[in-house]
Amino acid sequence: MKTKSQLLCLLILCVFNQSFSQNDTVPEPAEKGIWLEPIAPEFPGGEYKLKSFIKLIQLYPDSAKANGIEGRVFIQFIVNKNGSLTDLKILRSPDSSLSMEALRIMKLMPNFIPGTNHNGDSGDVKMVMPIDFKIAKSVVFDVVKKMPKFQGGNEELYEYLSKNLKFSSFRLEREIKRNLSVKFIVEKDGSISNLTMIKNYNEEIYKQIAIAFNNMAKWDPGVQHQKTVRVKYILPIRIHSR
Repeated sequence: MKTKSQLLCLLILCVFNQSFSQNDTVPEPAEKGIWLEPIAPEFPGGEYKLKSFIKLIQLYPDSAKANGIEGRVFIQFIVNKNGSLTDLKILRSPDSSLSMEALRIMKLMPNFIPGTNHNGDSGDVKMVMPIDFKIAKSVVFDVVKKMPKFQGGNEELYEYLSKNLKFSSFRLEREIKRNLSVKFIVEKDGSISNLTMIKNYNEEIYKQIAIAFNNMAKWDPGVQHQKTVRVKYILPIRIHSR
């Protein structure tokens, strides 16, 4: 039976590291009739969370948008046995700017859940994944009659962020004490897209913010003329080290 990751990825080349070479023998099942199937690597939370993460941080290149370029970028990578992603390579793309954005997205992803072989041991797995680029046609509002709101309000929002944005790295101590600001779009369904840092950018902090936002519950969307609409939102963030 295929896993969700196998369904999502168009091609999974089960090329494991040396400990999983073709010369290795496959051990007999411990009990007759019991067999462990290989398990493909998976994004934490599965296919749904993977798609929402891509949507969350995807920034459409201005040049591609201006020229109406859309399409699908196929990117190859290796999920190492510790879940990290390496050896990123573009296999096919409609435009170089979309290729660069696809690589940026992959570099910001959290570690995957590693794949395992027939024996249940983790190893390196080569995968190919598509990232779709489609230009949004609907208008994005700056201000609407009913602005988007995190469920529970700002107090609940900052409580959530305070629990999920804490860093133990001393290297980031000076950075995380500065005021940070992010902007994003609250979509019609309450999901978040186009997340960017607009003040005191730091890639590692941005990655952690993106992970926190990806695990966040949907917002109450903005409303204009009794219809839900896409709304731009700016949020100041204060992060404290442990």
